Amino acid sequence: MTLYWPLEAGRIITSPFGQRAGGFHAGTDFGFPGGSAGRRVFSISDGRVLYSGAAQGYGGPDPHGWLVIQSPDGQVWEYGHITRLAGIRAGVTVKAGQNIAVINSDPKTNGGTAPHLHLSYMRNGYNPNQKTDPIQALKGAAEPGIAEEKDMGWTGDPVWLADVLKAQEPKMKVRELPNWLEYGHGDYRNLWGVMIHHTGNARETAESIRNGRPDLPGPLSNLHIAPDGTVTVVAAGVCWHAGAGDYPGIPTNLANYHLIGIECAWPMDTSITPATQGRELWPDAQIIAMRDSVAAILTRLGFDSSRVIGHKEWAGRRQGKWDPGSLDMNWFRSEVAKAMRGQFKPQPTKPPAETTLTDRQLLEAIYRDIQTIKAR
Repeated sequence: MTLYWPLEAGRIITSPFGQRAGGFHAGTDFGFPGGSAGRRVFSISDGRVLYSGAAQGYGGPDPHGWLVIQSPDGQVWEYGHITRLAGIRAGVTVKAGQNIAVINSDPKTNGGTAPHLHLSYMRNGYNPNQKTDPIQALKGAAEPGIAEEKDMGWTGDPVWLADVLKAQEPKMKVRELPNWLEYGHGDYRNLWGVMIHHTGNARETAESIRNGRPDLPGPLSNLHIAPDGTVTVVAAGVCWHAGAGDYPGIPTNLANYHLIGIECAWPMDTSITPATQGRELWPDAQIIAMRDSVAAILTRLGFDSSRVIGHKEWAGRRQGKWDPGSLDMNWFRSEVAKAMRGQFKPQPTKPPAETTLTDRQLLEAIYRDIQTIKAR
């Protein structure tokens, strides 16, 4: 059975198994130079999840805390200080090398520690009193994530959405719905890019997108962008936003599994039709938030601005869709490209250059000031 390292290449051991200050360390801590927050955690082996969620010392509440996975031959791997992905919970089976979690960046929910992965190993079933050095068991393990990243920016749920949006410059108004990491209709496959929609009503809220409607259960998109530019993270998993359609490079009728969906609350005038869509302009704050959100996501995926499309480009022919209404997608892609190049980032202002005067120039300036005062 092939085993995989729990973190990608570039990882380092930050605290080894064994005695250390404060007591015995029954595991090995891993991280990355420069920071480990949000880095992906992979299943070392095939197996079944025994425990998930909150755990003493590892943090909580669920989905934060730990995962304990037992392989078919009885080996048990314990992953701590992590945030599990939606769908990775007690009772499910996982594959070796599968992305199962991310390193939790929040000390409030990760056990109060700097972001890192704690890994414990038990050779014969789950027994906390029988933990041994995991490094010995990992000798010869394969590197995770190499094949899946060769042609794609990400495989699995985009659990990093909130982090990349909050880090974007210029700063955006970003909020997160409670437990958004838990929402979705299953897990993403490989991500191709982003699809933009409009809701048909500027009064639609992020909560309504999460909850869905009678004929279509939510979540209906991963993000909601309000007219005032507030970006709300709704869900990490697959959302029912695309429906039937086709576009070069995307599997026919399967965009839901390959594109992050963004629902934009527009228009205010709900009587607008494709024929009259030009009569209501998009709010500047909303367009800017749309542009910067897409730029942040595509930068994280490693793609250029060609990887954002409108719903009308996917489903216009198949479903008659016309969203996002009145938005020229070629123009929008060009604006996203500018944002990805940093053209809209605030530029630092330079202090005015100091002027150095000679003694003679200073005396002449003083003389002129005195003559001006006498002349008044």
